[in-house]
Amino acid sequence: MSDIQWANPVSGNFDTAADWTGGVVPGLDDDAILDASGATDYTVTVSTTQVVGSVETAATATLSIAGGIEFDTPQGAADINDGLISVDRATL
Repeated sequence: MSDIQWANPVSGNFDTAADWTGGVVPGLDDDAILDASGATDYTVTVSTTQVVGSVETAATATLSIAGGIEFDTPQGAADINDGLISVDRATL
C-alpha cells in the first residue's frame, strides 16, 4: 500500500496521473491523499469509477464524485478527512 498525494493545489481530474506525486493515479492498494500545500481551495473530480485503499482530504480539498469510488480498506484502517467529499448522482 502506497500513499499517493495530490501534487498541486489546483483543481483537476482524479484520472490525470501528472497531478499525483510520482505521476501515478492511486489504485487498489493505495491511499489517495488530497493534501497539496497552500491555502487555495481546490476540487479533485472523480468522473470514472476508481478503486482505492482510502481517501484523505485536507481542509482545502474537496473530492467531487461524479462517477464512482470504491474503497478496498483493510479492517481497522483510519481515514482522515478535514475537507469535503461531494457525491453527485454517483456511487460511494
